[in-house]
Amino acid sequence: MKIVLTYLFIISSYIGMAQQQLNDYKYIIVPKKFDSFKKENQYQTSTMVKFRLVQKNFTAVYDDSLPEDLLLNRCLGLTIDLEDLSGMLSTKVKLVFKDCSSRQVFETEIGRSSAKEFKPAYKEAIDNALMSLPLDYKYKGKEPSTPIKVSFKNDVKKLEQKRIVEQKSTREEQSFKSLEPKPSQIKKAVPVISNHNSPIAKSNGAVLYAQEIKNGFQLVDSTPKIQLKVFLTSISDFYIAKSDDKDGIVYSKNEKWFLEYYKGEELIIEELNIKF
Repeated sequence: MKIVLTYLFIISSYIGMAQQQLNDYKYIIVPKKFDSFKKENQYQTSTMVKFRLVQKNFTAVYDDSLPEDLLLNRCLGLTIDLEDLSGMLSTKVKLVFKDCSSRQVFETEIGRSSAKEFKPAYKEAIDNALMSLPLDYKYKGKEPSTPIKVSFKNDVKKLEQKRIVEQKSTREEQSFKSLEPKPSQIKKAVPVISNHNSPIAKSNGAVLYAQEIKNGFQLVDSTPKIQLKVFLTSISDFYIAKSDDKDGIVYSKNEKWFLEYYKGEELIIEELNIKF
């Protein structure tokens, strides 16, 4: 019993010390490409890390979209690195926080996943690793007297030519590159299903092949002709969809892919046959 209490005291002291250390920093800087991976945001690792940190009350920013005060003083933030420790049988990651002098301030426990597909495996491993972050983070440093405006021009996919998204760097208004749908008071449209006219248009059998582009994929037929472009979000298997005549979403449900968009006031749902 005495040994257990001593162990719990040591763990509590470590967590308290780590929390105090993290509270000294205003920002967490998330690289768009971790050193352990060959591609930018591979398996949506950068998107997932940034999204989860914001959920845990941190102000996370991408390394190419730093707010003005952080550009002037990099020591306001910690840079997070994802160490890939995966083996043949499982996916394992550890997240390391370093200050402006590359000194390690905090590291998480190793997060594990036995999922066989890479994207859900890294998502689960990152979630498990971040469970060891101290709770109730709150920045204790001195806040600037006026809000700092940050340009997210390169952080989001432009839907219109020459459109720039400008965002305040407050936690409540922070933008994500992934364009995750934000909560609102608008209820999800529910199509009226009749016995003889289903709202889901079945796939015509044509296979659409996913070719990787910046921030997502382009779906091409066998011609090959681009039929649709889909852009990454912070939600796994959920994409913003755009073509010459359609703007909507593409998502996976029950191992099938669907496209949803509005034609006038009518909600159209199409089943797609996508090969990634």
